[in-house]
Amino acid sequence: MDLSRIESLNEIRSSVYRVSLKLLSLQKRCHLDVVYIRHVTTAFQSVGGVNVQQTAKMNRQEVTQVLRRMFLSVSQELGGHVSMEATEETCKVMFTLCERSGGQAVSAASLQTALIALSADTLINKYRALVSVAEKSSGSLSRSGLRSLLQDLSQVQHRQTTYPSMPPSLAVSDACLYQVPAAVQEEGLFGGVEAAVGSYFNRVLSPTAGEDHLLSWLQSEPRLLLWLPTLYRLYVTQNVRHTVRCHTCKTLPITGLRYRCMKCVNVHICQSCFLTDRQTRKHKTHHPVLEFCTQPTLRESWSSLVQSARHALLPRRHTQRETDRRRALMWAEPGETTSR
Repeated sequence: MDLSRIESLNEIRSSVYRVSLKLLSLQKRCHLDVVYIRHVTTAFQSVGGVNVQQTAKMNRQEVTQVLRRMFLSVSQELGGHVSMEATEETCKVMFTLCERSGGQAVSAASLQTALIALSADTLINKYRALVSVAEKSSGSLSRSGLRSLLQDLSQVQHRQTTYPSMPPSLAVSDACLYQVPAAVQEEGLFGGVEAAVGSYFNRVLSPTAGEDHLLSWLQSEPRLLLWLPTLYRLYVTQNVRHTVRCHTCKTLPITGLRYRCMKCVNVHICQSCFLTDRQTRKHKTHHPVLEFCTQPTLRESWSSLVQSARHALLPRRHTQRETDRRRALMWAEPGETTSR
């Protein structure tokens, strides 16, 4: 399966990976894979000093100015050039993601939330920036503030786009940009906003909570936002190569995320085979796996051998209990990955 084609992504059974890969495609189409949060912040500060902590509304011209300044900062810092057409296309997508009332303006906070979520920055920087957008000037967060933040993030996940017509000046290849937001529509897969707000304030006695509590809650990867850390892992491992062969398709090296079976000895699965549930005579899709962003180490190889022996020798109820405890995905920050 060609994971670079939007229509192929619908074949992925895992909803969180399906949504995240669609958003990864959207990120590239909007040229946000080269944008960092500092570029977003600079753009908002330089174009009228918009206060994103209020419900300030921005019209299409103001949004275009912010995006133009943002891409200019990227070009000055990282080199390269983003065309004027790209800025206009990204503006259309941002209006689709952020506009709620059917008018011609978007909330400044909603726009910044979408740009942060789809930026190329590290996950912890995204969380901190989202906390900054959501909190009040007093440094606390109310239920309504968290609700607004989660609604904006949910729009990134499942907002539907309908374009009545395409500008004739755009090339055929640019048609994909218009199809991506509609393809991303995956509403209701990760629970509702109110349930997430309730879980956040579950152990908070006061009507507001501090920014440290929100940061800790985001880092716990709540169900509603599972796509955010998954999108990050997919992004940072695009060029990571693992010097092992995929047990299923025999690809060498494995590029992207790598999955090691906890039941089979020395069995590694590539990202494509894992996402499409491909199995062999030896390795089955129901086998527990661990996800890795880095190349296998000697320690990992020994650990794999020990775990495989435990699965083979211990009764099923013991190994199943251990598997349930270790289902959390393992991943590394960009600086810890090894790419070639």
